[in-house]
Amino acid sequence: MDNNLENIALSMLMSMGGGKLSEKMPELNKLAGSEDIQNLKQKLGDGSEIMKAVQKGDSQALQCLLSSVLQTEEGARMAKTLSDMLK
Repeated sequence: MDNNLENIALSMLMSMGGGKLSEKMPELNKLAGSEDIQNLKQKLGDGSEIMKAVQKGDSQALQCLLSSVLQTEEGARMAKTLSDMLK
């Protein structure tokens, strides 16, 4: 994913998690560099589908993409890790 897509994802996470995630930046950076995230980046390609959906405000397409990511082993582990960070 390019930096624009990573910045969008990070700002979405920060808005969802509020202060809890800003306190967890070292853990988030570690997660961002993990093998699971690298595998997900490869599966998502250049992120152009996500960027198009974001630019159009197509929440249904974003939901579908997110669902497909969460159905992967890597995506499920990433979601659990993020969920644990927000507790």
